[in-house]
Amino acid sequence: ADILFFVRRNIDKIKQQNCQLCKMLFSGECGSQKSEHAERNLLPILRAVKHVNEHYTEPIVVSDLTKLTAMCQTNFFKFFKRYMGFNSTAYLQRLRTLHAIHYLVDTDCSIQQISDFCGFSTPSHLIYCMRKYSGNVPKILRQRLNEYFEERSLNEK
Repeated sequence: ADILFFVRRNIDKIKQQNCQLCKMLFSGECGSQKSEHAERNLLPILRAVKHVNEHYTEPIVVSDLTKLTAMCQTNFFKFFKRYMGFNSTAYLQRLRTLHAIHYLVDTDCSIQQISDFCGFSTPSHLIYCMRKYSGNVPKILRQRLNEYFEERSLNEK
């Protein structure tokens, strides 16, 4: 159950950050002189987030995102963290980890396959991120989630 809490919390946090960006963009916050500066920085970050969401399965490097946003690396890091609540690397790792958890639950794929599907450079990196964000390695995570869903389906009958 603590694993499901992790998944829900992180999905909600990513959705909340994306919604917050859109609200800032389309609300009155972008009408003043002060917010014109914020809007000028927000739009490129939105492009970067969209790119990461669409291409998380591929290798993504900061230099690609800075080119996409037309920002220097320092400003990109500063504004990404300001608008998203965590840095671009953490955002990408969380996104990949959440997708990997879905593969763990929904398929019998190996850790190697899931690592490849979700854009991790190696299975070791997937295991590291799983442990970092959920507190468990993929094998234990899969067992616990399967036990949880089996127990839940028995209780529904």
